[in-house]
Amino acid sequence: MRRALLWGACGFFFLAGLAFVPLPGIQNDEALFSAPLYESAYEYRVLIVFHRKISLLLMSYLGALKTWIYWLVFNIARPSVWSVRLPMLIAGTLTVWLFWRLAERLGGTRAAVIGTLLLATDAMFVLTTVLDWGPVALQHLFLVAAMVLALRFHDTGSRVALFGTFLLLGLAVWDKALFLWLLGGLVVAALIVVPGELRRAFSWRRASLAVVAFCLGAWPVIYHNLMSSGETVRSNAAFTLSELGSKALALERTLAGKALFGYVVGEGWFDLPRLPKTGLQRISVWVSELAGEPRTSVFPWIVLLAALCVPHVWHTRARRPAVFSIILLLVAWFQMAVTQRAGASVHHVVLLWPIPHLLVALVFAELSRRFGRAGVVAVTLAAVLTWGSSFLILNQYHSQLVRYGAPSVWSDAIFTLSDRLPQIRADHIFMMDWGMIDNVRMLTRGRLPIHVGMEAVDKDRPDPALFKRMIELPNSVFVSFTERWEQTEGVSRRLAALTAQLGYRIQSVELIRDRNGRPVFQIDRIAVDRVPAAVQ
Repeated sequence: MRRALLWGACGFFFLAGLAFVPLPGIQNDEALFSAPLYESAYEYRVLIVFHRKISLLLMSYLGALKTWIYWLVFNIARPSVWSVRLPMLIAGTLTVWLFWRLAERLGGTRAAVIGTLLLATDAMFVLTTVLDWGPVALQHLFLVAAMVLALRFHDTGSRVALFGTFLLLGLAVWDKALFLWLLGGLVVAALIVVPGELRRAFSWRRASLAVVAFCLGAWPVIYHNLMSSGETVRSNAAFTLSELGSKALALERTLAGKALFGYVVGEGWFDLPRLPKTGLQRISVWVSELAGEPRTSVFPWIVLLAALCVPHVWHTRARRPAVFSIILLLVAWFQMAVTQRAGASVHHVVLLWPIPHLLVALVFAELSRRFGRAGVVAVTLAAVLTWGSSFLILNQYHSQLVRYGAPSVWSDAIFTLSDRLPQIRADHIFMMDWGMIDNVRMLTRGRLPIHVGMEAVDKDRPDPALFKRMIELPNSVFVSFTERWEQTEGVSRRLAALTAQLGYRIQSVELIRDRNGRPVFQIDRIAVDRVPAAVQ
């Protein structure tokens, strides 16, 4: 029974994620990891090894670990929605499997069942893992795997487990330096909850091994900061208390599973809804209508209830891991809450996952043991209610993608655009808005002459001289979102104004539509209308 539940949870997560893979388009940040693979000029922080550039970082806080992984993936399968998303879905499935082991070690099989089913049906976990524009999938995997190995070290004293724990923590920091939020939470929670175990386990040899392992995993970040006088901290560590309210709301919305409606999936007021075509799609839409199109789960209340019930399990084995989880959550969330311009987006908040699920699993499992049959009944009802509401939210996302598609930067029209641009055979392709550069470059494997054209139509300082030079290049096309979906407000209007000011006119080449038939992208050429005006 135990094995069946474990594989059932992993199987559900994998199949649920699989249903989402082909529906949204590939968002620009989702493809950001591929920039060093397909943009020869991309060299934010590189090493030259045998006359070849090896990328270490994509940004001051974002590492190139995922780039290294996909260098191998794309040598096996060409870039596509499947080759991009399937590896991260597999990573997420492995996280679910490891989470079972973590929860079982800390709270027994009952805790593993409760927590793993909560995690496998969590809409935010499924969507942010499959789409991984954060990126977050490897962060979750490394966090849970490191905790499993840390417990193994505690139980056996294995040096291999100790080395693996700190290597994974270092890799997580390289993958995304924001993992320092979680790392800070782990350190504070360990110092408060298990100081005795830390003292007994300490030796200079073990400490040296841990430091070496962590530095090995995080060496690209360490190297970059040594070369740049600590740029990762300097450029990202600005703090404010003024955003606490909005970030608390973001936390609640993410826990409730409703934070991605209208962003990743279309809404009911979108025009040209599609009818479901496959059996799965028809069932999804039917369940959505039967459930009244739910948009929020009870999970935030369940997490709060679990935290309030910790005193009732104070004298059980759940006390220390539950308190550890609460401290980890509070410390990590407070760091993101006070970090300026970070912590309010879903892909930041979800870095806390799966610690809320672990807290609920540990407390509920112990309550069911402590209060006998009544406890079992109460916990079972609460767990089933939570699983059910989480499943319905996950289904609602799928149903809305099936019927209304995805808006703007998630539109599936990006696939048609990537197929169509090579056929136009332009010598210069200018992308005039954000959201269509790294994804198109990746899907076309860097074979198109793509240039960033946004600076010419910048809303604060349009640059007519730059725009004129772009126009005068032979065989150029200009790609932008249609006005409805533009990411930088007024791009289409400024593009038209600059064109007229310089004495040219916009000549439409093609409108690129999404699966629902809505125009999303426009491809234009700039033609001579009269003698171009002089540019001062």
